[in-house]
Amino acid sequence: MLRLGTVNVADAGLTDRIELRLADAKQMPFADGQFSCVMSNSIVHHIPLPAEVLADAWRVLGSGGLWLFRDLLRPIDEATLQRLVEQYAADADSHQRQLFADSLRAALTVDEVGRLAVELGLSPDDVRQTSDRHWTWTTRKH
Repeated sequence: MLRLGTVNVADAGLTDRIELRLADAKQMPFADGQFSCVMSNSIVHHIPLPAEVLADAWRVLGSGGLWLFRDLLRPIDEATLQRLVEQYAADADSHQRQLFADSLRAALTVDEVGRLAVELGLSPDDVRQTSDRHWTWTTRKH
């Protein structure tokens, strides 16, 4: 992924502004408050202990910084999950469909993400369902 990302950054002409690094997301090698924005898209459901990653992401976000996390939303039941797989992976092969279904099963609910927000001392009201298969958490660090 880093090789592909490096190519994409170069193709976009952004090598002077974007640096890609391999790092442990639970202990990032960055100073407290170093970044004006921390964002994540569809990674949280892959993390066994997301609270640790979220805490370190919050640590590196600077005052006034933008927090944007978005991920898959665990469906309320198996029937809903199967409907989502049919709707969004109809053209995929069986392996890809299984991966999508597994990702949906591994995803968190809005309430679960809200509890993680509370653990960080943040409002759970900033976590919302934003599509039939996603939650989004946006806030600013004060």
